Amino acid sequence: MTRRSRHDIEAFLEAGAEPIIGPALAGEPADGLSGELIGPWRLLRPIGEGGMSIVYLAERADGEYAAQVAVKLLRHPGRDTSLARRFRMERQILADLTHPHIARIVDGGVGETGWPYLVMEHVDGEPFTTWALRRPRAERLRAFRDVCAAVHHAHRHLVVHRDLKPSNILVGPDGAVKLLDFGIAKLLDADAADTGFTVPFTGTGLRLMTPEYAAPEQVRGEPITTGTDVYALGVLLYEILAGRRPYELAQAAPAEIEDRVCRRDPPPPGSGDPDLDTICLKALRKEPAARYAGADELAADLARHAEGLPVTARPATVGYRVGKFVRRNRAAVAGGLVVAMLATAFAISSVRQAAATARARDKAEDEALRATAVTGFLLDLFRAGDPRQAGTDTLQVADLLARGLDQADALAGQPAVQAEMRLVVGRAYSRLGRYPEGEAALRAGLAGPVAAAQGLTGQVELAENLLAQGRVEEAEAMAREAAARQEARGGPEDPATARAVGVWGATLAASGREAAAESLLVMAVGNLTRDGRPVDREALVIMNNLADIRIKLGKDAEARDLLAEILPRQREILGSDHYDVASTLNNLAVANRRLGDPAAAESLYVASLAIKRKRLGDDHPDVARTLDNLGIALGMQAKYDAAEENFMAALRIRERTLGENHPSVARNWNNLAVLMMRKGDDARSAAYSARAVAVGRAAETAPADMVGNLTNLAISSASLGRLDEAGAAADEAWRLAQSGTPPGHPVRAMALAGLAEVHLRAGRLAEADSAQTRVVALFAQRYGDHHPAVATAAVRTARLRLAQGRL
Repeated sequence: MTRRSRHDIEAFLEAGAEPIIGPALAGEPADGLSGELIGPWRLLRPIGEGGMSIVYLAERADGEYAAQVAVKLLRHPGRDTSLARRFRMERQILADLTHPHIARIVDGGVGETGWPYLVMEHVDGEPFTTWALRRPRAERLRAFRDVCAAVHHAHRHLVVHRDLKPSNILVGPDGAVKLLDFGIAKLLDADAADTGFTVPFTGTGLRLMTPEYAAPEQVRGEPITTGTDVYALGVLLYEILAGRRPYELAQAAPAEIEDRVCRRDPPPPGSGDPDLDTICLKALRKEPAARYAGADELAADLARHAEGLPVTARPATVGYRVGKFVRRNRAAVAGGLVVAMLATAFAISSVRQAAATARARDKAEDEALRATAVTGFLLDLFRAGDPRQAGTDTLQVADLLARGLDQADALAGQPAVQAEMRLVVGRAYSRLGRYPEGEAALRAGLAGPVAAAQGLTGQVELAENLLAQGRVEEAEAMAREAAARQEARGGPEDPATARAVGVWGATLAASGREAAAESLLVMAVGNLTRDGRPVDREALVIMNNLADIRIKLGKDAEARDLLAEILPRQREILGSDHYDVASTLNNLAVANRRLGDPAAAESLYVASLAIKRKRLGDDHPDVARTLDNLGIALGMQAKYDAAEENFMAALRIRERTLGENHPSVARNWNNLAVLMMRKGDDARSAAYSARAVAVGRAAETAPADMVGNLTNLAISSASLGRLDEAGAAADEAWRLAQSGTPPGHPVRAMALAGLAEVHLRAGRLAEADSAQTRVVALFAQRYGDHHPAVATAAVRTARLRLAQGRL
């Protein structure tokens, strides 16, 4: 890609939600731009159109090279900014997806007239079902497996297509399939809580979709998952097997669509092959968890069918397995060999079943022995080190854990027991806040021959450990993989899946993608409490984490209400001094503080701190977290000495347990800087801010936190008259906010506030007023007009205007 085209694409992505073409272009007919230049491309003729866009065949017009491409343009981009956002999202999705069966992006940007464009590989082909129904069944299914491979690739990149249908899957003359049109795709990792919108019908509303291929959860407006695409693949498979769709919905009213898709089971496709019918119907199950876990599993079952092997969609009965054996060995079972082969097959099957029973018995005995070996030495030890159990002397426990590792090292002849012991010790170390030792033990355990369930649990524990160490990217990759594997193994309603998803969500929130995290956790809570299941401890943990993320999103009142709801339930089932109760009290305090009630926050922090000290001892990073939070609430009440005492206590714990260069340590220095700013001690504020910036750089702190450190350095330096230093810090903060956080993120408002302060101190009142006005707008957009952050920013704006004589 040329430097110019990359620049155009970046400019296109950075363009805000404002209308990006003028009214004169808004009513162009479908063929009204033929012959026009868009960037370096000459539009030849329209080759496709829909409600939101027009696609032209185009050719390279600048002589750089010869190529024909498909250029996609918004139909009316100036009328609906949500379409413009979708268009930008589609470009980003395609840029991230590289697969032989996905149409690749070639170019994109904004033309000289301001018209945004997206240039894609031109696929000269026909719709998938049109092509498939003229081909032998084996060829159809081979091509369908290629479609599954493309969809699976998208899912691995957290993209759900949401509109799989024949016209979006083209087959070229060589039989190669290409997946097109990610125009309504859903990014599971998106920075918006919901990138969809509703298309109204009479009396009801349906999500943007093609009803004939829409899954029940799409029709009902429920959360979209990879299972949504699996359902659409099931409709496509049904169509190429039966020559018709499972439901005819062309003339159906919305209520009829919902009734047929959500409540009525389709008839079998009648392919003449029971296995194919069963595979197809499994993909079309009403509940996402009952379908194939992913497009790859659907393709794998079709591959097993093609090889004559039993398919997972059918129960593995003896008769079924024998029948598959006979069909795979027709030559051998011809004539008089039929009876002998059948008898042999049944005998083999019986022997296998007996062997399987013996293996299961041996495995159970082996696991019982292993469990005895592990629990006999470590179970009490683990409970002692787990903050969810009774409090204890953490130094004594750490010493015993070290001995436990020595014992594990001596078990080389029992690798499974050795691996399990290492995982248990690693978890206990992590609970004690001894993260490096915990990481080493967990990695050693995962390297051994652990059972699948234990390995996944260990992987989630390691992701939590890495997150606690501030290694967010590593933690996210680990948690995302564990969540996908756990869901494939146990389904979305498995508590282990919810726990893995919860940790994944925490990693997303830590990297500034709070909306994506919220979406994941809402889905996890829904799965755990579906069909009237009681809200148990695991669901309460996820709900508490969800409240924490909503606080980060500025949904403080929602978070407070959710926390107030779950706290009594936690006390009821866990007891009033359980660690989970302390965690909820801490988050409830944060919500109250942000809603402008630091006194209520203070009492909640004190209650949380008492439980944490009982459970964890005085020298644990989680104790430091609550001390730090308590310092903020005290500072807001002008209790400066008490606030500083708490901040310094938290800092000492963090430096001892996490090291001097950790994101939490940088955050601690920054909070001290803010406290000094409140006191009017600009010199100490500047010194603490400089320290926060230095530690943040060394720790590779997340952009959102680093922006706060730089902004406070800018404000305190400006107060001291060091305007060059202040300007450099404010400029860096603003650049980092733009590159490291999504549009509308409150960190952007923070960086703008820093710029406004520097402009004010330098006497540039108009520039200060402009920046501060944007601060108010961003906070209002994020939090609503009545949030304390909006009121504070508005007061500052008023003071600026008073200084200009405008009030």
